Amino acid sequence: MEDSEYIRFVEESKQTVMQYAQEDWPFFKQSNGVEITSTQCPGSPVRIYKAVGELNASPTVVFDYAAPPGFGTIREKWDRTVKRWDVLKTVTESVKVLRSESFSVLMGLISPRDFIDVIMAERSDDISFTCGRGVDYPHPEDPACVRGMNYASGMLCFAAKGKPTTTRMVLLVQTDPRGSIPHKLIEAAIPSIQFQFFAQLRKALKDDEAHRERASKTHS
Repeated sequence: MEDSEYIRFVEESKQTVMQYAQEDWPFFKQSNGVEITSTQCPGSPVRIYKAVGELNASPTVVFDYAAPPGFGTIREKWDRTVKRWDVLKTVTESVKVLRSESFSVLMGLISPRDFIDVIMAERSDDISFTCGRGVDYPHPEDPACVRGMNYASGMLCFAAKGKPTTTRMVLLVQTDPRGSIPHKLIEAAIPSIQFQFFAQLRKALKDDEAHRERASKTHS
């Protein structure tokens, strides 16, 4: 696949993700200040899940923690929802082809999956975001994993209204894990992973802030 095709794919995903972020969808689940809504999108064989919550750090800081590895972030330090990441191809500084591998979930009821996606990551003063979708890429399949497919998905970070040092995050997941998985298990697994993502990110931000405060007192 030519680099121009990867760029076209992520530009299309960007438009779709920005549209999804603004739409109102039916309520699905809520936990610890994170609300998940969900809908069936036209042209997609799977449901999409949108998790929205706030984080006690600026959007710039949150994005540096939460964007996928390969974009100068520290997500691998704290994220336990993904087993490993590999950068397979650098298209541009902001567009890369990544392979991610998941753990088994729901006490082993869903075995590990891997995904190959083209992902764009961009930072700005108003909003920072990632977006992407699955692509066919000549990378060997791991016999320990089932190769899944992601449709237009992404993450947006921006300042919460009236709270410039608080981030409002929108996390969109639209994935087909493939294999023989009952629909009810998928409906349980994806929101569970989204809730875990927020919980682990909040803990990482809190722990690092406490560490910085202790270091500052030590050197003052």
